[in-house]
Amino acid sequence: MWGVSERVRRLDEESRRADEDRAAFERRIADGNAVLAEVGEQLEELFDGQEIAVTSLTRMVGSRSAQIRPDPLIIAIDDPEAAEWLLGRLRAPDAVEDRLTEVPTSQHWEHFYDLLDALSWAGWSVDEEASWGEVDPDIGPILTAQMYRTCMAFEVEHRPAQGELRFQSFGGACDDESSELFSMLDDDVIIDLTGDAGQQRRAVTEVAGERGWLDATRIALSDSDGVPLSDFMMGRYAEWIFATAAVERDVTAEQVIADLATSDELSTFLTVVVGMLANNVLPDCVPSAAALGIAAWCWRNDTAVEAWHLADDVLMARVNIAVTTAIRPHIDPIDGIDWDGIRAVLTDSHWSLPDGRVIAALFGDGWPQVHDTVGARLDAWQHIDTQILGSEATMRLLTIGGSTEYTRHWWGQGRWRAICTEIVRDAMEAGIALPSPYDERGQDGLLEDLGDPSQLSDDVLAWLIDMPDATDDGPRGLRMHESSRPPTRLIAPVPDS
Repeated sequence: MWGVSERVRRLDEESRRADEDRAAFERRIADGNAVLAEVGEQLEELFDGQEIAVTSLTRMVGSRSAQIRPDPLIIAIDDPEAAEWLLGRLRAPDAVEDRLTEVPTSQHWEHFYDLLDALSWAGWSVDEEASWGEVDPDIGPILTAQMYRTCMAFEVEHRPAQGELRFQSFGGACDDESSELFSMLDDDVIIDLTGDAGQQRRAVTEVAGERGWLDATRIALSDSDGVPLSDFMMGRYAEWIFATAAVERDVTAEQVIADLATSDELSTFLTVVVGMLANNVLPDCVPSAAALGIAAWCWRNDTAVEAWHLADDVLMARVNIAVTTAIRPHIDPIDGIDWDGIRAVLTDSHWSLPDGRVIAALFGDGWPQVHDTVGARLDAWQHIDTQILGSEATMRLLTIGGSTEYTRHWWGQGRWRAICTEIVRDAMEAGIALPSPYDERGQDGLLEDLGDPSQLSDDVLAWLIDMPDATDDGPRGLRMHESSRPPTRLIAPVPDS
C-alpha cells in the first residue's frame, strides 16, 4: 500500500531515537552515580572520627536493580553532638569548608583567571595543560598555573581560603620544540587579596605593573655564560617575529627576511630602534606598549610634530597623552591594529584635548604638515603590517618601539602608577609641598588622579614632570627620576654546543 514503507521507516526511526535517548539517559544516570560514589568516599574521610554514616540507597537496600537508576547518597546521624558538628561546618561563613570537595570548583578557576586578566592582556598566556588544583586539609583549595610570554615564565598559585596569590619562580622544563624558558623572578611575590573581586584584581594589577610584568621584558645576560646579547636577541627575533610572520603569511622565514629589504621604514627601524635603542627588549606582544610605539614612531618622531613643537612641555605632554589614549582602543592582541581607525583620529582636524582645545589649532600653520607626515608614517606601518610581517609580528615589533629610553617616562606603560608613587613619596620625604588641591587632599588623592593625567591642571603636571620647588640635589620629577628606569631581568642562557 502507498505510504506503508514510509510509515515503517518513520516508526523504525522513532524507535532508534527512543533507544538512543534511553541510552543517553542511562549514561547520565551512571555518570552521576559514579560522581556520587566518589563524593561519598570523600565524605567518609571527612567525617572520620564522627558518628556520621555515609551510604547510598543501593548499599542500604543491599541489592542492585537490573535497571540503571539514580543511587542517591544518604547521610545518617543518630548522635546529637555529631549533628551539631555537621551543622557548624555547613554554617561556617568563609569556608575553609570548601574542602568538602576534593578539587577546586569552576568558580575558583574563574576567579583565578580573572585575577590574572591584566597579565593576559599584557601577553602572558596560561598553559592550561600544566594547570592543576587540589584541596589541602589545612590550606583549603590550591590552584596552580604556569604563565609564559616569549621566553620568560613564572608559576602562579592561588589560595582562595587564605586570600593569597603567589607568583613563584618557574621551575619547569620546555619540550624539544619550544625555545629555552627563563624564570621571571627568583623569590616568591605574595599578594594579599582583600575586598571584592574588583579590588583584588586591582591589587594584582598594581603589583604586576610595579614589577614590570605589564610592560615588555628587558634582559641582561650573565657574564659567565659567553653568549653575546646580540646573538641571543637575534634568536628571539627569528622565533617571535620572523617565524611568526612566516606562519601568518604562509611563506618561509627566508621570504619574510627578503621582504624586509623592500621597506626603508622597516629596515631603519630594525637598525636604529631594535638594534640600538632597545637592543635588550624582548619581542613581547603588549598592546599598551605597542600603542606607545605607534605614538613614538608614527606621531612624535620623524614627523612635523617635533618641528612644530608646542609652547611648553606640559602642553606637549598633554598631546602625547591624547595621542596614546586615541591609539589604544584600536589595538587588540587577537584582531591586530586598526590602522584606518588610528589614522582617522590622529589626522582629524576636529580632534581635541579633554579641555576642549583643538589639537590642529595648537599646531597652527604647521597642522597640514603634521597631518601629512603622520599619515605617511601610518601608511608605511600599515604596509609593513599587511604586506610584510602580519599583525602579530608587527605588534611585537611596535612593542619594542614603545619600550625605549625615549618612552620610559610616558603615560600608558604598566609601571606608570609605581613610577608616580616613587616620585610622590620622595617629594613628601623631602618636605616638598604637593601641588594644589592635593596639598589638602593628600598623596592618595594625587596618585588616584594621576591614573588619568589628562584631567589634571597645568600646575600639577608641571610639578610631576620637573618638581620646580626641588633643589639641585633632588628630589626629581618624572623627567629625571630613577624610578622611570625599567627593571632588567638577568638570565643565563645555555651556550650552543
